[in-house]
Amino acid sequence: MPHRALRPGRGLVQNGPETPQHRTLPMASDQPLPPLDDAAIDAVARLVHAALLNIQQHEDDPQAFLAWMRAYAPRLAPALFQGGDLDRQAAAYWMGVGLWNVTPLARQGYRPQPLPAPPRNQPCPCGSDRNYEHCCEGTTGSLELPTEAIWTALLQTRPDKHWLDEAGRGALPVEGRLAAAFHFHQADRARSLIKLLDPELAQGGANVDPRLAPAIDLLCDAYDATYRTDRKKRDLLTGLSRHPARSIRAEANQRLAAWLEDQGELDGAWQALEDAMRAEPDNPGAAILEITLRCARGEKALAAQRADFWYRRLQPLADDLPELLGLLDRARTDPCGLYDDFGREGGDPDLARLIAWLASVAPRGLPAYTWEPLQADPADPYMQHAHRLCPSRAVTKTERAWRRVAPLAKPFATQWLPHDATCGWDLPDGWLAFLQAHPDAFDSLDILDDLVSLVLGHAESSLPWVVNQAQRPLLGRAIAILEAAQATAAPEATLPWLFEPNRPGLRLLARTLSLSDQDWGSASQLQRLGWYLQLNPRDNHGWRAVLVNELLQAGQDVAALALIARYADDSFPELRYGEALALHRLGDRGRAVTALAKARALLPLVFDYLVRERVRRPALRDDSYSFGGKDQAWLYREAMRDTWLGTSGMPELLRSLQRKRR
Repeated sequence: MPHRALRPGRGLVQNGPETPQHRTLPMASDQPLPPLDDAAIDAVARLVHAALLNIQQHEDDPQAFLAWMRAYAPRLAPALFQGGDLDRQAAAYWMGVGLWNVTPLARQGYRPQPLPAPPRNQPCPCGSDRNYEHCCEGTTGSLELPTEAIWTALLQTRPDKHWLDEAGRGALPVEGRLAAAFHFHQADRARSLIKLLDPELAQGGANVDPRLAPAIDLLCDAYDATYRTDRKKRDLLTGLSRHPARSIRAEANQRLAAWLEDQGELDGAWQALEDAMRAEPDNPGAAILEITLRCARGEKALAAQRADFWYRRLQPLADDLPELLGLLDRARTDPCGLYDDFGREGGDPDLARLIAWLASVAPRGLPAYTWEPLQADPADPYMQHAHRLCPSRAVTKTERAWRRVAPLAKPFATQWLPHDATCGWDLPDGWLAFLQAHPDAFDSLDILDDLVSLVLGHAESSLPWVVNQAQRPLLGRAIAILEAAQATAAPEATLPWLFEPNRPGLRLLARTLSLSDQDWGSASQLQRLGWYLQLNPRDNHGWRAVLVNELLQAGQDVAALALIARYADDSFPELRYGEALALHRLGDRGRAVTALAKARALLPLVFDYLVRERVRRPALRDDSYSFGGKDQAWLYREAMRDTWLGTSGMPELLRSLQRKRR
């Protein structure tokens, strides 16, 4: 399923021609037209449509068209023409002149060919028998027609194929191709839009006309509506992001930044946004995008400062961009509220219902969980002090009722999601109605675990607004419940994964650790990793490997060795190689060399990937790696090579051991 590109600011900045030119259509008098009702407006639209068809039939004979206008225009749109017959015919004639003068003509390369003004001392062409200088010269009506509007009306006179053929043979000028793109976009004809723009934008290279920059967004939307993957969109934006024209680079990088933000690639999104702003520093389209991206990066204060900067900078454009200025004004005090609002636009209404429920139950107090001791196995050190975490009777009753409507099973073993996680959104009314009727579902770790699975299984789960308004509230509630329960337990109490009732809480803690990847290295994250290992010493999710790396990177070598000693027979490279690194840094070179030799014998590729200056990135899987394989060695190199090479004496030790093996 293609990702929905979150593009804050789209629709707030004009996407059509940059400087639309308005032409005044001459009428028979200067009196303003009376107000037109819907029926009259429809009649005018039919008149313009018929007139354009007639122009195309009489491109070589404008007088034939003007005669048609004089005869038929007052009948087709009577509300537009006032007075007696001569006045109506005169108004129709001059409206015809105005239409002719702005209509692109095929024989002129789709450029207008305005009629020359009549001689001042000749009879007026309106039919009054007076000289032009004493009749209609200098009179204008109140009807104004933007140049792009005539293109929109003209495009509706022919089928898509005609305009695609004209564009294909190079007959349509840039403004015609741009108008056709907007026409196809507004009519939801994505395939026609792709046929029109793809050959030029995706394959034109450096020859893409800079005036087509506004069409980049339209082509990306058409790709989203047509293709199952983002490959074509990614290739288009990557190519155009390096285009020599500033306007093309700015538009492509803005859309690229929005798309990367949707994928959760915030660093790449920020780089693309910076490239866009370097190309066009004053482009209003970057304003809201920068604010929302800063909120996604957790930079709320900077987001507010930048909103104030953009608000002041764009003040001269207040008349042209009132909605954008209004949003920036709000963002000066509440930037991340604005960010969440943009995320909700166009989102799944069922997901919005879940988020609304979460907001409604957020004020609930914390429930009480009790620790039930379990029979320990003296032969299993991981089962000593084992307990089961138990909810209250009321919550247990709600959990039994939930299981009758729950739309998914539990994940198998330590898998991240159940196999049917996405199916819960096929028929969500039942379980959403249950939540509405049971606010106490927010008190159950078991139900919170299912709701996190549902959110993670949703197609929009990676969007920052979903992370902030669904994942974080659910996981935050789970952590608060676990912390309150921990306060009532003995320090040595554990919650082994072996017992099924403990798994929801442990899985929620593991998911919280995964969600907090941008906090790695912080004291709170180290504490939370240690807390998981305290609750579940067997560490079924493998967080000990992450914690060893974090401790070593934080310079806590003694703590890293103590943790490694708890898993002396473990084969994780983080532990086996981490032991050698910690011993070396603590000055125990002999034991360090011995530990490194053992680690190398167990996982030789890891050593090789640490020592080699250049390594080709192997194919990686999202959820696993092969023991002893290139993927495992690459992942350890990426995580820890800088730490190894940054340790005094370690590069020399690695090279000496490398030479000995040879």
